[in-house]
Amino acid sequence: MKTLFHTLLVVVMALLLSGASKDSSNAYKIVGQYIAIEPDPTEAIDPATSEQADLADLSTTTILITYEVENEDGVTETVELASGSFVDGEIVFEGEIDEPTEIKISVPELTNQRVWLYTMIYPGGSDISFAFIDKLVNDKNTIDRIALVGTSRRVQSSDQKFTISGDLNSFDEDLSDAHVLIREIGDTGQGDRALNSGNMLPLNGKFLFEGETREPALVEISVSKVRGSELLFASQVHAVVEPGAEISVLAQGEQNEMVAVSGSGKHFKLIESWRQSQEYVETRGKFVSAEEEFSSKQATLWDAVNAAIKEYNEHLNDETHEHLSHERKLEKLRTDTLQAIAKNMENPLDSLLAMELGAYQPTDENRSEAFEIYDKLAENLDKKIVERRVIPAREKLISFIDAEENDADLVEGETVPDFTLSDLNGKEVVLYDVLAKNEYVLVEFWASWCGPCIQSFPALKTLHADYNANGFEIVSVSIDDDSYHWEQESNVQELPWIDVGDMDGWQSETATAYGVQFVPKGYLVDRNGLILEKDLDPGELGEFLTAKFGSRD
Repeated sequence: MKTLFHTLLVVVMALLLSGASKDSSNAYKIVGQYIAIEPDPTEAIDPATSEQADLADLSTTTILITYEVENEDGVTETVELASGSFVDGEIVFEGEIDEPTEIKISVPELTNQRVWLYTMIYPGGSDISFAFIDKLVNDKNTIDRIALVGTSRRVQSSDQKFTISGDLNSFDEDLSDAHVLIREIGDTGQGDRALNSGNMLPLNGKFLFEGETREPALVEISVSKVRGSELLFASQVHAVVEPGAEISVLAQGEQNEMVAVSGSGKHFKLIESWRQSQEYVETRGKFVSAEEEFSSKQATLWDAVNAAIKEYNEHLNDETHEHLSHERKLEKLRTDTLQAIAKNMENPLDSLLAMELGAYQPTDENRSEAFEIYDKLAENLDKKIVERRVIPAREKLISFIDAEENDADLVEGETVPDFTLSDLNGKEVVLYDVLAKNEYVLVEFWASWCGPCIQSFPALKTLHADYNANGFEIVSVSIDDDSYHWEQESNVQELPWIDVGDMDGWQSETATAYGVQFVPKGYLVDRNGLILEKDLDPGELGEFLTAKFGSRD
């Protein structure tokens, strides 16, 4: 069911009120709401090119609720508590439990995207509310997430309980549809669930997290609001939690700075004592004012820089400059002379030298004339010269034309050709075997001498580390002329993915089949070899993977 995001609060409140009373002291109730968010109107999808119909309809998706138990052999088993599907955007689970139980609420259909959350249910406790948010990013991608509404509870031992509450109505910005996340900083060895809230949405502008810790620990509280691709609000604060701590999040001062206050305990001593001091608040105000002035000046200068860059590019790309006409005339004088000598064949060796001087370039409109000249040279020159200089040049031109045509044919929706190449250990790698084991694979062509290739590796390593477990793999293909340079640079870069080589350079069979005319050159394909994206940079690849698997920030 398509609905506006802000109606979530109204609907959830109505569902909660409708079942406020329970017949049993052991009863529990879990209420879910499906929320579909369309793109921001300013980033509307073009109906003429939209592929939205190809996206899965998740409005009736299944919700699974499970918990873990330890069997007689000490092995942890997962037990299903309840499951069901949304009907008209709503789902309600009711039942009974004998003791406080940690549960996992998940979307089985999206397990590979980590769409799940953990919370506690208590016999006769308050109702639990969650939302499954199906956010359409563009005509091809969605970002799906599941979040608790209003309250997140992780407490099993009451003597270790702490609370963090927030009233986002105190902020100037409308944060009724913001996302709240509380997470542990560092590792206290207590497990990530007790100190981490999971995704939360405020209810009537307020949120409550009940966690537990057996020792003082540091957490980060973040609040963010996004519309389309624009980040409208983002703020983080640190808090020191300990058993019995009660921490409140609110806005402070004219700058509406987000702060966490407790009035006592270690949080007060380590953070609040200085952050709430009059001197800090006054200095903070001066800092914000000075920073705004600095940023304003910076923006003005940046606008001037952009204007200068625009003027520079217009000047650079202006084809009417007088020197360009002279340059074209000079080039024509050169090629006309060399082509005339090449065609003449009065002296075959002179014709060969003219060809080697560039009488015909691979991109020339009349490049086909070069084949007739190469064939005549093969008939008139010494056989050894033909083998060493004529045949390789002819084959190089053929390879370039083939690559050009293949590049034009390999577009989104087509399938990439299979290949079998060896890695540095001599192990043969079959591309389609790799595809069968993964959801998405980036086939990336590179070379040891390619600066932009090397510069892209750090970002690709990060993406590979973040998403490899989700089914994303990279197969890099070196087109170096020799294995020595490929091996040396691969060892230096410590590539964590599958790295193979085809050591015939630009004319290698694989490079030609994939239309490689520059590096880096990449194809993002699915498990069937279908091209999803082509020649995308690490930033664009990251956006794709985030849309498919979720953010790793």
